[in-house]
Amino acid sequence: ALDHCLERLPSTQRELMLTAYTKGNRIDELAARRGQTSMALYKLLHRIRQALLECVQRTLAKEEPA
Repeated sequence: ALDHCLERLPSTQRELMLTAYTKGNRIDELAARRGQTSMALYKLLHRIRQALLECVQRTLAKEEPA
């Protein structure tokens, strides 16, 4: 379900999530490269994670037998 939902994200959001959670990457460095504060990046990542969570829950609910 998570793979399905990651694929449904806009490519910029998907790439950001994969970059942010790749071992060795630091949020403060990533934020600086993007011209953002660390807090702004944390908030953006939080919104993306929330969208992923909702998508996963919907996907799993559809797969449950009635």
